[in-house]
Amino acid sequence: MQVPQTHKAVVYDKPGIISTRIVELDTPSPGPGQILVKMWVKLLTGWHLVALTSQTQYPFWNMPLRPQPHDEYEPVKSGQVGGHEGVGVVAQLGPSCEHSGVNIGDRVGIKWIVSACGNCMVGWC
Repeated sequence: MQVPQTHKAVVYDKPGIISTRIVELDTPSPGPGQILVKMWVKLLTGWHLVALTSQTQYPFWNMPLRPQPHDEYEPVKSGQVGGHEGVGVVAQLGPSCEHSGVNIGDRVGIKWIVSACGNCMVGWC
């Protein structure tokens, strides 16, 4: 698959308010154990409203964003690429991915949750 040197991305441009812009960025190369995905669909969710406006309370459930005291809230930075869920196709494999079962051209879904204990309504802890 042909990988372009640059690509378009939506970035947050004014932290504290809901504001984004489309920019041209260098396309990264995947590192060891990583894959590069050409995104077809990238979702913006309720989390983005919270991150863009630097809220510490989730307005939808009236609960703290980070219920664990050891978690730190870090506001969005100008220039940060938005979206954390999506669907696309594998464009490149990084080193050590040859036997991962993932191949160039595979359709993949990306979900941001790495783990969840299941003890809270949102399931983020």
